[in-house]
Amino acid sequence: MYKNETLPALWVDTPGIWQKLHPGFEYMFWTDESLRELIETHYSWFLPQYDAYKYNIQRSDASRYFVLYHYGGIYADMDVLPKQSLVPFLDDSPDAEAVLVQTPNMGLTNQIMMASKESEVFRGLLTHLHLKAGMNPYTPPFVFVKALDILGSTGPSFLTGFFFGYKVNFPHLASNVVILDAAVLDKRSICSSIRRNLGSGLFKHLKGDSWLKESWYKAIYRVQRQTFWCNMLLVLYGVKWLKTKISQKPPNKVLQHKDQTRPISHGSFFFFLFTSGAYQLLTRLSVNS
Repeated sequence: MYKNETLPALWVDTPGIWQKLHPGFEYMFWTDESLRELIETHYSWFLPQYDAYKYNIQRSDASRYFVLYHYGGIYADMDVLPKQSLVPFLDDSPDAEAVLVQTPNMGLTNQIMMASKESEVFRGLLTHLHLKAGMNPYTPPFVFVKALDILGSTGPSFLTGFFFGYKVNFPHLASNVVILDAAVLDKRSICSSIRRNLGSGLFKHLKGDSWLKESWYKAIYRVQRQTFWCNMLLVLYGVKWLKTKISQKPPNKVLQHKDQTRPISHGSFFFFLFTSGAYQLLTRLSVNS
């Protein structure tokens, strides 16, 4: 799946690798044009919302669910390569209606999914996608909210939230869905500075074409990510420190200027860490896709 048929040099070999390892499969390459044609021809009820999405990545996210529901099979992003044939794995799960994969951090990813044609779980997913469409009519121009809007409206966070609700409301159907451990992705978690114990997964990852194009967006995104997940102890320590300072404040006594400014400056710093991390918890609900 790509915007047109001219792939970046890094992804040129992706179709051939999938076909070589799965010779009995029909390989289907999708562009923005062919995806819209699929929606218009077979799911016209969704076309107004499809065209109304603010970001193209939302159309990319939504259309992959329709492709899997309509045809069944395996969906994979262009930056995901198989290390081996998936046929033996599929043969071991003959009754599975769908196969979803966890991320190394939290939730499910939509970069690699498998499903049978017109599966019940993806039928419910499409219905939920349609119902979810009108819940975010306006997105303020902040990176936090932009990422949250995309991930939560069509992306991995949307998929994660839907499936958790699906398990609660339809446990007999959800039992037909196989959830693979994040280890199959062969990706490090967001806090890992180096790749440890990787190499045994089912897939290999190339550099992705991130939807966070702006460099300052990426910089803020990395700060948020590292703040919450990787510096949780620092955040908790800051909250505890601030609480202690407040409880030790002498009643009915005017503090000196030096004592007044220090709690404020430290408190503001830890408040920034905490709120930045809170945003990151939401935006990274299934992230690392």
